[in-house]
Amino acid sequence: MTQVTIQDSKRQKDKNSKLVRGMILGAIIGGAVSMLDSTTRSKVTKGAAGIKDSTVGIVQNVKDNPGEVKEQFVSQFNNARNTLESAIRDAQNIYESLNNGVFKKITEVASTSQEALNNVKEAAGDMKDVGAKVADAGSGLTDPITAENDTRTSSASTVNFDSSIPSQSVKAEDSAKL
Repeated sequence: MTQVTIQDSKRQKDKNSKLVRGMILGAIIGGAVSMLDSTTRSKVTKGAAGIKDSTVGIVQNVKDNPGEVKEQFVSQFNNARNTLESAIRDAQNIYESLNNGVFKKITEVASTSQEALNNVKEAAGDMKDVGAKVADAGSGLTDPITAENDTRTSSASTVNFDSSIPSQSVKAEDSAKL
């Protein structure tokens, strides 16, 4: 198993090295072909001369005025450092304002939401209790009254119950009057 892995690794390295060789060879050939054009040659020559002149100018300036070049470099570095420090302070201020303002409000809203959810759950539990009590009361009203439950008013209750329900004949008479 490890021999197969080692062989695969060698094959991969061979492929990679061929790729790199091919890329380098292609760049060399491409550069040589592009130099056949006189316009490209003149642009490359001018560009190289410009790079050479600017490099020579910088080196000469450093040789002639090393203290001045050093001061310019230090000044540019300090300006960059001050700008970076200012950006860091601004970022810290933004972070603190977010932390103290927005995130604090988010935490408060989350806490309030949790309290509201707990209140709703508590109210739901209370409503279940009320519903159970109403169901018990309803079943107590629908149960027939027996002598065991209420012996003193069983006949009166029945009379009141019967008198509270209009009879069919009364409804027929009321309909006839209309």
